[in-house]
Amino acid sequence: MATTSQEAQFVTFSLGEEIFAVPVEVVREILDYAEAFKIPNGPDYLLGLRDVRGQGVPTIDLRLKLGMSKTVPTSHTRVLVLDIPMESRLLTLGLVADRVFEVTPFRRDQIEAA
Repeated sequence: MATTSQEAQFVTFSLGEEIFAVPVEVVREILDYAEAFKIPNGPDYLLGLRDVRGQGVPTIDLRLKLGMSKTVPTSHTRVLVLDIPMESRLLTLGLVADRVFEVTPFRRDQIEAA
């Protein structure tokens, strides 16, 4: 699917009844859900570290971070592994999603600031 400069590609996913999207260029991969290695004394939303191709990736329960109930894993639960550019480095983070849908183009003028 061709996109114009007025469009951007996003990976859409859900948390409960809410649908969210992240830019496709920050999504490294989408994995089946698996328990993360627990980190002692971490915040409740930090599930722990997950081994992603030999790299320890901190994984968060985005539902808890957003004030929703804790994720109850199902066969549809996925982990989006994101590479988020920061000022001086690349932050790699796993986000647990109830379900991942598809890559969808959105017009840039339809996107609201976070």
